[in-house]
Amino acid sequence: MTIVLVAYNLKKDVTKEQYYNFSQKLDQPKTPTIRGVRSFKPVEIKGSDQDELPYQIVEVIDVESWERWQEIMESSEFKDVVDGWLEVADVDSLVTTYGELVPKL
Repeated sequence: MTIVLVAYNLKKDVTKEQYYNFSQKLDQPKTPTIRGVRSFKPVEIKGSDQDELPYQIVEVIDVESWERWQEIMESSEFKDVVDGWLEVADVDSLVTTYGELVPKL
């Protein structure tokens, strides 16, 4: 099991309502239905122990593998989500990381 964390800010001219529209009508309904995605949870960051929030949005995606996630991102099946994301997200702020849950005893 691989957890992908996608952190980013919205474009300066994008309102929360525009982001919510994209997230609620396209990203949240479609992403979890893609083969290899086990769950998808977008999180709107509300606070931090820092003076400034480093990111406005962090998506937590449980996926089959990092390789599968890379395939999904390049697939025609996911193109409408990627295109919609490009309309609202500040691409220069994007940081994508992946890892695995720490095993329980």
